[in-house]
Amino acid sequence: MVNATQDQFAAWGLKDLLLANPELAIRPSTNGELRIAGEFHFRARGKGVEIEDSYQIEVTVPGDFPRDLPRVNETGGRIPSDFHRYGDGSLCLGSPIRLALMLKEGATLSEFTGRCLLPYLFAYSYKEKYGKLPFGELEHGQAGIVDDLRRMFRVDSEVQVLQLLQLAGTQRRKANRPNCPCGSGQRVGKCHHRMLNRLRARLGRLYCRALHILLVDRGVREKQLRLLSPNGRAATPNLLLARMRTQP
Repeated sequence: MVNATQDQFAAWGLKDLLLANPELAIRPSTNGELRIAGEFHFRARGKGVEIEDSYQIEVTVPGDFPRDLPRVNETGGRIPSDFHRYGDGSLCLGSPIRLALMLKEGATLSEFTGRCLLPYLFAYSYKEKYGKLPFGELEHGQAGIVDDLRRMFRVDSEVQVLQLLQLAGTQRRKANRPNCPCGSGQRVGKCHHRMLNRLRARLGRLYCRALHILLVDRGVREKQLRLLSPNGRAATPNLLLARMRTQP
């Protein structure tokens, strides 16, 4: 039984996704989430080569999509368990912040598969064919998130990343006053303010604060990072920290 309404299906672009991918179909679900499974076929170009391929997948769509992003499993046994997966077996499509920024409010399922899922599958097909990943890869957990933020902020050190993330969790007017941690010599309001504003708008200040706390605490377990929903809004700092305290 799926709890989503027909209006939600229309807003998510479910019909368009199924028309574009006729081998995908809605499957029974016992937890009220929308479950779509079948063969996902794609043709994509990157690094100067075109790849056409298909995978057996299962996509579980939460009721508050796109605020919370779908979970994707590869069901054909082709992608090994040690290739960028979460502990529950679902595919790790990218860092939680990168995924959240890829999709705006009102995003459709076709946009999710095109922007988040397809690059992952293309990368694995490329690796099978050429023995390496086309775009490089991030480490898992805290190190990968810090490295992704370092690239996004275009800074060199983890200290700069943490300082900028802390400012993203601060009210804009206050955060724009100090000198920018990047070392430009300019105030934040004249330097990194656009990127920080984007993080606040898409993720929310509470999420940025929670992420800053988790990254500063180097003792946080990898499974605790999974509490950060890719949408950046499903878990508040208080909820995250409460769960952390109850973890064994």
